[in-house]
Amino acid sequence: MTTKLLQNCFLIAICESWLTSKFMDPQIALANYVSIRADRFQATTGKTSWGGLAIYINKHRCESFQILWTHSGHNLETMATSLRPFWTHREESFIIVPLIYCTVYETTSTDVSRATTELTHKEVDELETSNPNATIIAPGNLDHVNITLPKYRQRVKCPTRGVRTLDKCSAKLDNC
Repeated sequence: MTTKLLQNCFLIAICESWLTSKFMDPQIALANYVSIRADRFQATTGKTSWGGLAIYINKHRCESFQILWTHSGHNLETMATSLRPFWTHREESFIIVPLIYCTVYETTSTDVSRATTELTHKEVDELETSNPNATIIAPGNLDHVNITLPKYRQRVKCPTRGVRTLDKCSAKLDNC
C-alpha cells in the first residue's frame, strides 16, 4: 500500500488478521492510526490459527470510536465498531462497521450454513434497529459461503484473489 493511499484511508478493516495474544499492539501499529482488534481465541472458536479481526482508524479523520460488541464463535467472528468521523457528507453523524469473518464452507452442512447466515442477519438487524441514523458499512471475509445482507449492496466489484471476490463490503447507502 502506498504512503499516500495509506494517509487518505479513513478506515482499514482486516478480516482473518491471524492476531493472537502473542502479538503486542506496538508490533502491529501503523503511523497515525488507532488499532482495534478482536483476536482469535481457541477457547471460544475451537481453532488455533487463522481468524481474528482488526480495524485501523485514521486519527486525522475520526474523533472518536466505540466497540459495540464482539462475537467469537466456531463458525463466525464479528466485531461492531461505532465511529464518529470529523466530517460526513450525509445527515448521519456516525458510521457503524460490523466486521465479519465467516468460516463456514460451502461443503458445510445446510443447518450450519443457515444458522451462521441467520446470526449474521440478526446482528446487522440489531445494529440497524438500535442505530437508525447511522450509516452501516459491513466488510467481511465471506469467501466460502454466500451470505448476503438484505437491503445492502455489494461494493467490491473486482476479484480480490485470482478470479474470485473473496472480500466483501456491503453498504446500505442510497446514493452510492
